[in-house]
Amino acid sequence: MSYFGHLKDIQFNKKNQSDVIDVLMKEGLFIAADRIKSSGFKDGILDFDYSTLTKCIEPTEEFRDEFYFFIIKICKNDIDKEKMLFFKSFNEEIYGLDKINQKNIGLKYFKKLYDEIYLDEITFFTEQKSYNGIVHSVNFSKLEMLYYQYNTFKSNLFYKIKANKYLDGDHNYFAKENLQKKYDLSEEINFETKLQILVELNDRFIFEEDLFFAEIRFDKAVFKKYREIFTTLESYQFANKKINSFLENKKANIESLYEVLINEKVIFDNKTSFMKFLKNEYDLVLTKIISYDKNVNYFHDERVVLFQEEWSNLASKKERN
Repeated sequence: MSYFGHLKDIQFNKKNQSDVIDVLMKEGLFIAADRIKSSGFKDGILDFDYSTLTKCIEPTEEFRDEFYFFIIKICKNDIDKEKMLFFKSFNEEIYGLDKINQKNIGLKYFKKLYDEIYLDEITFFTEQKSYNGIVHSVNFSKLEMLYYQYNTFKSNLFYKIKANKYLDGDHNYFAKENLQKKYDLSEEINFETKLQILVELNDRFIFEEDLFFAEIRFDKAVFKKYREIFTTLESYQFANKKINSFLENKKANIESLYEVLINEKVIFDNKTSFMKFLKNEYDLVLTKIISYDKNVNYFHDERVVLFQEEWSNLASKKERN
């Protein structure tokens, strides 16, 4: 949903703070929140001063993120230019080297850029039990720490620039030349540029599993939601890709896909649940999924063979990797 100009045609008393708050919350733009100040560290543990607790309203994550990406899009040329310069130099440096040496150089730059933009000196730890039953103290992943800082940047930018102008749909206010006269966005541009480089370096060399910036995090969230249907993440990803590709004869294609997934035992045979999944995620309403015996519907048989081959190719590729 786009919130640009969302309040433009809504009549309310902008001079009355209570009226403004009521409208912002009614429109789903802000939510009530408790704000607590940190009182610093005691014995290495972050302590909070609950006597400073105040009631406030904060933008919803959806609104905050939309506003952030709107501003970043205005600065896109500056970000893309810096990224291009980095990778032009980096690609020349690793040219002709084997994968191990390329990865070592990539890791050197990854650590350097991370140290440049990760502002906090705090590193958070978690505990993981080893196969031998020994509890290990493990750092949060670097991408996870950047993700938390990323959210802080989004929130800070929201309060830095007048979001009310966004809700009023003021195009002139957000013209690049006007915006850069009013606000110094160099810190945001620097962070976003280096973050994008870090995410790309990690995607190239897999220093750690990316659960925070890669698109797979959305797949994992949906897969977790439908664990009563899909037995593996790959089966959901395959089904999702195929369903989105069905532009015609959707019902027939889905029936053939369902048979392949059942044959491969990567989904549980529950047509009712699968139809609910189709309705919730794709707004596809099916009243039933027909199962065909072989040689009864030749078009169905051909689709099954095709989808089966695609799944087999995907599975074999995964095994090779």
